[in-house]
Amino acid sequence: MERIRSKYGPITRHLLRAILRESTYLPDPSARAYCRQHALERFRNGRENIREAVYICRKKKSSPEEWVDPVLLRRLHTGHHALERLQNANHGKLSVLTTIILETYGRTGKPRRQLINTLVQPDHDLSDASSGDGDAPPLEPPLPGLESIPAQLWGTRTVDKQHITYTISPRYSRLRDLARSQAQHTFNGRRQRRTLRSTKLAIPSTNMWLQPMPRKREQNAIYKLYAEFLHKLEAPLPESEWERLRDLASGKVPWEGPRPRRASPEGLPVVFDRQKLYEMVKGANALKAETADGEEHSSEDNSEILEKTVSRYLERIVLARPLNHLGAWVPPSRLDARTMRRIWAYTFSLCPLMKWNEAGKNWDVQWGSQAQTVSVPHASPEEIGG
Repeated sequence: MERIRSKYGPITRHLLRAILRESTYLPDPSARAYCRQHALERFRNGRENIREAVYICRKKKSSPEEWVDPVLLRRLHTGHHALERLQNANHGKLSVLTTIILETYGRTGKPRRQLINTLVQPDHDLSDASSGDGDAPPLEPPLPGLESIPAQLWGTRTVDKQHITYTISPRYSRLRDLARSQAQHTFNGRRQRRTLRSTKLAIPSTNMWLQPMPRKREQNAIYKLYAEFLHKLEAPLPESEWERLRDLASGKVPWEGPRPRRASPEGLPVVFDRQKLYEMVKGANALKAETADGEEHSSEDNSEILEKTVSRYLERIVLARPLNHLGAWVPPSRLDARTMRRIWAYTFSLCPLMKWNEAGKNWDVQWGSQAQTVSVPHASPEEIGG
């Protein structure tokens, strides 16, 4: 463990600090907090997993380096990829920035799964549900052979000559009302997920030999349809987050502007040995530059190209400037208030808000695209970043 800590400890700490530092420059305050918390959680979980793996290897009297080294290298590669994405987002690559903001507000990734998990709970397990336990029918156990059918579909099985149909149980009123609203709602612009056409899950009642569908096949098919059904759903945001995102998209809360980058008192945070970097570049023999006539020259053969390449890599390391595959500096795009409002408006159009309607005894769903104060862009995230 000491060898692993001495070998990978400094690299891991530098990478974590770079990710935390880069996350502080994101233009969205909620994204800054989310990326920081997500990075800390991933690194802590990785540390615990490595400790457990070393303990198991020692218990089996095997060398932990054989397993730990490749795993750590893969995770460090993933961390460097995350750092590059943060740098690209901070330098105005709008497709990457849009993806980060979508994940921050629960449209993708772990935040969305957490919101979906609260949505699929029965009404009596929710503290904010006002439907009461007396209005919901008792849970019915599934038929023999259908024990793995999700509980959200229990008691709703209907069979006719052509189809076996399941619907969402009335006990899961939030899930049922959200699915009905989304199936009737028309989204503006391009969505990240497929369209939800219906709230019913139907399969053929007979197989290819016109025999009754076996219970095992029915169970597997319904389970797959239910997973696809949940994947198409847009998770509802809490009311406070939904209102804040609405104010950001409408301009009621003004954008604070890009955060200026901090510099050390000496001007450069790290002192680099240029001669050593020359040797590393020459030894790798992997950096090439393309001249105006289209010919490629290796960095070993042209000292001028080598000098430019080293200077660009120093800009990348010291100034956190993104480089393309040729080692050339990518000039940052301009992030202004109008661009940020378009990204927030696109994200807000995908966010539903659910409120309990005491008179109708159901959940009212309001979509961000229905808000009159927000102008939702009719462009996909790729077109926004174009």
